[in-house]
Amino acid sequence: MEGKLIDYTYVSPLAGYMADFICLKRSLGYKYNDEAYFLSQFDRYWAGSGDGSILLTYENVAPYLEQRDTETRRSHSHRIAVLKQFTKYMNQIGFPCFIPDKVIRYPKAITHILSDAEVSSLFAEIDTYLPKNRDCQNIRLGNGYKVLFRLIYCLGLRLSETCSIRISDIDFEKGTIILKEGTKKDKERVVYLPEGLLELVMKTIQDNKNHLKFESYWLFPGYDPTKHVSIHTIDKRFNSSWIKTPFAATCEKKPTVHSLRHTFVVKRMNLWMEQGLDLNVMLPYLSRFLGHKTFHETYYYYHAVLEAYRIIRTKDTVADDIIPEVKCR
Repeated sequence: MEGKLIDYTYVSPLAGYMADFICLKRSLGYKYNDEAYFLSQFDRYWAGSGDGSILLTYENVAPYLEQRDTETRRSHSHRIAVLKQFTKYMNQIGFPCFIPDKVIRYPKAITHILSDAEVSSLFAEIDTYLPKNRDCQNIRLGNGYKVLFRLIYCLGLRLSETCSIRISDIDFEKGTIILKEGTKKDKERVVYLPEGLLELVMKTIQDNKNHLKFESYWLFPGYDPTKHVSIHTIDKRFNSSWIKTPFAATCEKKPTVHSLRHTFVVKRMNLWMEQGLDLNVMLPYLSRFLGHKTFHETYYYYHAVLEAYRIIRTKDTVADDIIPEVKCR
């Protein structure tokens, strides 16, 4: 944050400690203007609490942690984060006190899950796409779209990691792909390709080689073949294909490329529960496959989607233990 340093008057018993804390942060190169403002808010709260001490406990801090009616979630999160840093400082200088660990969670938007009919219609548009400018490069890109979207839908991949697949990370004998880019926390993971999909990948590599006259570093080279196809390009192609389907006009929430990944997860879980398999056993494996940190993140895909309620209500026994139920309208 640019601009002049701002100082506030602190009046609570914590005033001196707050001033020292801010000086410490600024000596380390931080402007600490917004943070000083949030600390001045807590200072006024603490001065009016009537406690008269410097001992911060959960009980006397809890009211300050609640989100205010006029406060955005971002400001709320920032305000609590600043208090957390200050309480850590107090503990470090020898004053044991409560450290807020309240997590400000941002509600995830529910993604549209594609029906079988919508999937068929969407891929029909993707497969019949003909670029207006039918030069060699555009034809090559058009052929690549067919395979790229199938990888996302059939394997539940993220768009970013699909665009950046390297040919060197594909094991054609084992039928696997090592995903390195786009995964959270830069962790590698291995996904297995069905035989039909592996054949399409091999054909794509050969087609690209025929068009480019050399083998690209990337499975999906962009218009500049030294770089992989861009996420923006794929987003545009998905949107252009979707609006041509008969479902686009009546769909309440427009799907995105990420909807293909959500659809993969929901359909996989539906299949397992219809087969009578225990989700407690299967979810950790699916989480690993998807590159999630925990299976709770994976279960959100399923539980938050209204289409899945028919199966959840009749066969699911673990949902309430994992995430609160989302009410249907």
